Amino acid sequence: MEEGLSRIVEELSKPDYAGIVIGVLTSIGTIAAAIVAAISAKAASKAANLSRKSVELQEKQLKLQNRQSLFEKRLDNYIHCKTFYDLIEENLENLDIKSETSYQLNIDMEFIWITNTDYFEKSPRLIFDLNNEEYRYKFLQKLEDLKAIAEKSSILFPNDEGASIKKFVLAYRRVISAMYKYADLIDTMDNDPMDRSIKELYASGARPLESPKTFEELSKEYGEGKWRKELLESINDLRESFNTLRRKKILDKVKNRVTLGKD
Repeated sequence: MEEGLSRIVEELSKPDYAGIVIGVLTSIGTIAAAIVAAISAKAASKAANLSRKSVELQEKQLKLQNRQSLFEKRLDNYIHCKTFYDLIEENLENLDIKSETSYQLNIDMEFIWITNTDYFEKSPRLIFDLNNEEYRYKFLQKLEDLKAIAEKSSILFPNDEGASIKKFVLAYRRVISAMYKYADLIDTMDNDPMDRSIKELYASGARPLESPKTFEELSKEYGEGKWRKELLESINDLRESFNTLRRKKILDKVKNRVTLGKD
């Protein structure tokens, strides 16, 4: 019996190599898992930082693009407005048109002077060729463009600057539109069918019962006084809006805002 107990003690006293190996492996696994977790956390943190920096970079690029776009739009608007301003400044005295009811207003040259720029392309020729569809179409198209330029001015430039420029551009548009309409009316009056036939008879040596109509008669018949009034009022409005720009040096302020990139 003692021999049996000795064997049991001897067996129990032997090292448990399998248990030791399992324990070591378990420890190694735990350490490895901790290392992997640490590396993953660090990688995730680094990825988050990179993502944040990427977003910040994109935001900066977007701001730069928006600022560049604003600069280009403001510059384009300023160049157009300065062109119209210079035309009026050069010809302001020529717009001092006197109204005489006994004869028509002669505004052909005034129309050419204040539209004499590449912006209008062939439009100035319209005043001498009122029935030319190409010139008419281009001119009407430019009138619509002027309306858009005026609206953009009030959006692109703040406060009094944008409002003053808008008023000036719309006044300029109104004048050249009124000039065209008045010239077209005078052309219609000159080609009055009845009056034209009477003049032709007189030119042939015949003596018709009626005499050619006077300008006053044609003016009353065609409502020339209404269009004359509209034209002269539009010129006065243009003069006032131009003087406001000049007195307040609005375009100088706008130029500084564009070149310095101010909001």
